[in-house]
Amino acid sequence: MPGRSKYSKKKSENLKRKSESQKRKKARSSAKKKGGSKKRLLKEEKHYEYSELESPDEKKKIIDKILEIYPDERLDLKFSSPFELLVSAIFAAQAKDEVVNSATEKLFQKYKSPEDFANLKPEDLKDYVSKINFWYKKSQTVINVSKEIIEKYQGKVPDSVDELVKIKGIGRKTANMVVGGAYGKPAIIVDTHLMRVSQRLGLVDEGLSPEEIEFKLKEIVPEEVQTKFSFALIRHGKKVCHAKNPDCQICELKKLCRWYKASFKYT
Repeated sequence: MPGRSKYSKKKSENLKRKSESQKRKKARSSAKKKGGSKKRLLKEEKHYEYSELESPDEKKKIIDKILEIYPDERLDLKFSSPFELLVSAIFAAQAKDEVVNSATEKLFQKYKSPEDFANLKPEDLKDYVSKINFWYKKSQTVINVSKEIIEKYQGKVPDSVDELVKIKGIGRKTANMVVGGAYGKPAIIVDTHLMRVSQRLGLVDEGLSPEEIEFKLKEIVPEEVQTKFSFALIRHGKKVCHAKNPDCQICELKKLCRWYKASFKYT
C-alpha cells in the first residue's frame, strides 16, 4: 500500500496549501475593509447594540432637541379627511408615500367616503392603485374597513386608537396615524423610521416590538407633544438617520446619541 500512502500524503499537503492560501486571501480582504472604514464613520457590517439610556435627563434632552430641530413636521401622506388618511395609510404599508399620493390624488376625486367604497370590488380600484405594492389585497382591506365603519360607527372614522384597532385590518400604527394626523390627538406612530431612530438614540431598548416601543415612549414623551415628536422622529429617520449608512456627520443629535458614541469608539 505504499503508493496509496504517498498519494494521501500529497493530497494532504495540497489541501493544506489551499487552506493557507484561502486564509491569506481572507486576511487581505479583511485588511482592505479595515482600511476603508477610516474613510467612513460607520461600517454597515458592524453591529452595535441599541441599549436604552438610563438617565431620564438624557432622554429629555433628546426629546427637546428633536422637537427643536423639527418643530412643524407633518405626515407626507396627503388627505383632506380622517377617512382619506385611513385609506392612504392602508395603501402606504410597504409602499412609498409619493407613490400612494400619486394614486390617491385621482382616487379621492371619485371616491371620498366609506359609502363610496363599501360596494366596490378591488378590480374597480385597479386603474387608480395598481402601481402600489399588494394593491389588490389592500383594496379589499379598504372596502372591508369601509363596510365596518358604516355598520358599527355610522360612517364616521373613530377618533381613538382603542376603537380603530377593533376594525379588522387596522393595526396600531395606522390607528395612531389617523388619531394623531387627522384628529390632532396625542399619538405615538411607530413606523420603521421611528422604531430605528428611537432605538439608536437610546430612548428604548433594541428588540422591543412596535407596541412595546409605543407604550415605552408614551411614558417618557409628554402627552401634549407626542404627535409632534412622532412626526419629528419619522422625518429624522427619512432625512438623516437612514437604515443603511446614516448621515451621522451632519446629525444635530449625534452628541446625545448612544449609537453614535458606541460606533465612534470602533473607528
